[in-house]
Amino acid sequence: MLIHFNGQSLALGPDVPAVDKLALADIARLNVQMLSGIHTGPERRIIELQGLQKRSGPVALSEAEFTRVRISKPVPPALPMARALVGHGDEAEDVQRFAPISISGNPVAGQSIALLEDPDGLVRHNMDIIIDGTHLAYLREGSAPETVVYFWIQGEADLCI
Repeated sequence: MLIHFNGQSLALGPDVPAVDKLALADIARLNVQMLSGIHTGPERRIIELQGLQKRSGPVALSEAEFTRVRISKPVPPALPMARALVGHGDEAEDVQRFAPISISGNPVAGQSIALLEDPDGLVRHNMDIIIDGTHLAYLREGSAPETVVYFWIQGEADLCI
């Protein structure tokens, strides 16, 4: 299963203290993975779980892969969602429900939904890069997701009276 999350503002998730981020990353089960290996710009900054956002510069997909979850920014809502899905079904039988689950995403802070819908805009371009990188990572593993969940969270930027 692939959970790809997108949106703006609230999709970034809560920013928790560093010690809690470490604890959350540690308890993320091994069968929850995140997209990794995508770099942007000449300094090769790695793209974190939150995606490209508004970063500019050339993006390399050639090293896209899945890796253990690490959290350096706000905790995306897709992470607890994924962790819940790979939980156990019947406790007595100790049967896995879904595994593995991969997470990718490209939320942006404080952007209008109109900007996200612009097919020629940087945000849309970045979203396409993340999706392409995710499928490339699956190909590297010789697999493909059986189920794709496209998880959209909209914030308050477009609320009006």
